[in-house]
Amino acid sequence: LALLRGPRELFKVLPPLSAQEGVTKFSENVVSEMQEAMENEKAKASMFAKVIDLRNANAKGLAFENRRRCIKLFSPPGNPFDTGRPEVQAALLTIQIRGLWKHLLAFRKDIDNRRGLRQLVHKRANMLKYLRSLDRDRYEAILPRLGLDAASVEGELVV
Repeated sequence: LALLRGPRELFKVLPPLSAQEGVTKFSENVVSEMQEAMENEKAKASMFAKVIDLRNANAKGLAFENRRRCIKLFSPPGNPFDTGRPEVQAALLTIQIRGLWKHLLAFRKDIDNRRGLRQLVHKRANMLKYLRSLDRDRYEAILPRLGLDAASVEGELVV
């Protein structure tokens, strides 16, 4: 190659040389071992997916996953885990309110949790009022996503 006198001659000689040296042949044994290894990896992935499946989770794990998905859903696209935004905080409060409401439907005489529900509703209303003063468009966009009516936030709440 040292005797070649320019790039044109170099490019005439190199491709055929590299094509001749780069040919590798695999035996049947190597191919079957690779296929077997791939099947083992698929089986491992399947077993791992079964272990971490939400159907096997306890109540605490399900609640954590629901909060994580809610945070991701209500966060801006640039920062999917932004818990400081008022939209995310209002959504998390809404999850708590709905859970407590289900509890109170089953246990009607639970006065302490009824008080806690009122506090959560008040806290969410204040958060949404803050969002309304901050950015009216974001406020109007979040209400239907939370399944709320503007009158329920702005008016007097009786629970």
